[in-house]
Amino acid sequence: MKTVALLLLLVLASGTNVARAADLTASAEWAASVQERVLSNWSRPAPRSETVATCRIYLTISLAGTVEAAEFRQPCGDEALEQSIRTAVQRSSPLPLPRDPGAFQRLLVLNFQAR
Repeated sequence: MKTVALLLLLVLASGTNVARAADLTASAEWAASVQERVLSNWSRPAPRSETVATCRIYLTISLAGTVEAAEFRQPCGDEALEQSIRTAVQRSSPLPLPRDPGAFQRLLVLNFQAR
């Protein structure tokens, strides 16, 4: 079985340490719900090699959760993988919103690694 990992990086606003810790927790919960949504809509392409492909897609998200833009700033070297990720993101929009509105981040970066 091939291993696939989805990591989410959040661009977080600065603040006090306590407030930032709370934001991180709320943001992590939100990121997990986004991760679950995208993975549930992802049809992984058949592996083309034993090399691990890494893709990073940048999402711009509206306050309503709609994905306004999704872009690969650097190609990941596998067009089928990139297209499968784009399709999963499109199918996942609108994305779930955080329970705590303060945890919302307009820019969300998703990292995919797949064989």
